Amino acid sequence: MNVIKRRMPTNREILLLLMVCVLPIHFRSILIFFHGLPSFLLSTSVWDTIGIFSYVQAFSLLETVLIIAAFVFICASLPRKIFRNKFVAQGTIIIVLTTLWVIPLQYQTSILSSLNWNMRAYQIIAAIWIIFYLVVIVFTSLLIRSKQETENLINQSVEKILPLSSFYLLLDAVCILVLFYRLVI
Repeated sequence: MNVIKRRMPTNREILLLLMVCVLPIHFRSILIFFHGLPSFLLSTSVWDTIGIFSYVQAFSLLETVLIIAAFVFICASLPRKIFRNKFVAQGTIIIVLTTLWVIPLQYQTSILSSLNWNMRAYQIIAAIWIIFYLVVIVFTSLLIRSKQETENLINQSVEKILPLSSFYLLLDAVCILVLFYRLVI
């Protein structure tokens, strides 16, 4: 049991990584919500639109918590020197790079149509994309390990996004209250 406790990140590190994870997930969910907002307003009442927004934000919070739980599980499972010692910096890099790398997934239909629906070409591009992603993750992880300045820069950046991430968490709390209110009424 002591071995697992030593591998676990501190509560502060978990909270910092949660704040990092909140930002891209909530930003993306809000963008998607605003993309559909005109149709929501035309087809539902304002109260129902607020309910839809609340569900979107509650799901974003759930997604964030599950991702952080996965990071904590991975940290507890791996030897301490692999992930635990640089938990916030490595977790931040993985979250940011993964966010950037999944953006094209939203445009799969456009990519396939530009390839004339050639699945073989699409699979080759996807394989190259995944290999390149993994190489970049490994390279940045090695960079964090070898240069303390890189880790310090990442940690300072994380500290700077705390107010915006806190706002998103406050927004989540309000949305959860709206959902509870909608369940009661």
